[in-house]
Amino acid sequence: MFKFISVTITTVFIGLVLSIPVQAENAVKVGYVDLQAVINLSKAGKKEQEKIKEFIKTRQKKIAAEEKKLEAAGKKFEKDLLTMSKEQQDKKKKEFQKKLINFRKLARDSEKEVKKKESLFTKRALAELKGIVASIAKEKKFTFIVEKSEGAVLYSQDGMDITDPVMKEFDKKFAK
Repeated sequence: MFKFISVTITTVFIGLVLSIPVQAENAVKVGYVDLQAVINLSKAGKKEQEKIKEFIKTRQKKIAAEEKKLEAAGKKFEKDLLTMSKEQQDKKKKEFQKKLINFRKLARDSEKEVKKKESLFTKRALAELKGIVASIAKEKKFTFIVEKSEGAVLYSQDGMDITDPVMKEFDKKFAK
């Protein structure tokens, strides 16, 4: 029974393969592009990453300054604790807790802003890259292009990788 099924499947497969016309103009041509490499290694991508790094540095400086103020306020509170009345202690404690809450909010908001900037860049870059990939694929007569960094490409012949031309075109268009 198993032999009959295997012979039948083999016969059907051979029949299908032989029934496909082999014409050069109808041949499927598959290419690939590493979009992550384009975003990370292109001049435009590096420029955007530098902008984000600078933004992070300025936010970190602001957070560090606020942290120093918070530490100083905490030390002052501890120092003055013995000389304060219970009402003054409670008042100072509430003020310190407000400062601490504001500090944590600043840190959270800064992190959200960084993620938002990164996300916006990625979204803009991918929108631009989609058009560039389509243009190069049409020019080089690829049937379709797959994304390399997603692990879809295990092997390819030379000439199937369009990452470099995509990166060059991305640098031209995105840097504007």
